[in-house]
Amino acid sequence: MEPKVLMIGRSQNVIDILIGGLKNMGHDIIGTDNQESVYNLIKNHQIELVFIGAGLPDAVRTEMKEFIISIKPGLPVHLIERTPDSNPKKMIEFVEQKIADFKLSKK
Repeated sequence: MEPKVLMIGRSQNVIDILIGGLKNMGHDIIGTDNQESVYNLIKNHQIELVFIGAGLPDAVRTEMKEFIISIKPGLPVHLIERTPDSNPKKMIEFVEQKIADFKLSKK
């Protein structure tokens, strides 16, 4: 069974494209680009994994991670890795790998 995933990023347009691709691969994923929505999504959905995009500034990423953990302690929050050649395809690969790791850890 697929975990419910929340993706947080800088641009809702980009998030929507990434989510569309991940949904086509069979993943159960939603996303947002604002903190108020993060709170509501975590409270109203059974989120099991969170990903925070590399496009957000470090301070925002750290603040967002702490905010999420304050809402739901123990929820796994992953910061998308920044690399010199970062791009949406690498983000999808990172998310897919972490989802696979999560599913394996539950077996």
